Amino acid sequence: MYKPNVLFIASWYPSRENATLGNFVQKHAEAIAPFVNLEVLFACSSVVNKNKHDIDYQLINNVNTTRLIIKTRIAEIIEMRRPTAFLLEN
Repeated sequence: MYKPNVLFIASWYPSRENATLGNFVQKHAEAIAPFVNLEVLFACSSVVNKNKHDIDYQLINNVNTTRLIIKTRIAEIIEMRRPTAFLLEN
């Protein structure tokens, strides 16, 4: 049986920081997953992320999920020990 390729590019999707954000999108993805080759791509910002960015690949309920987690700029400012260095660098 032929299965079309489908890519969900979601602006809302559950993440480490907010497990319920966009859970309806996740439910839709899970509903069609048996009938298509599905990939979900989700990018979000994070205040608690240690790295500037992380890519998280997971198979969640038969849905291939890729999350791009980007550390927010405000987090960099808060973590700075020398505020003047931030001003000089930028």
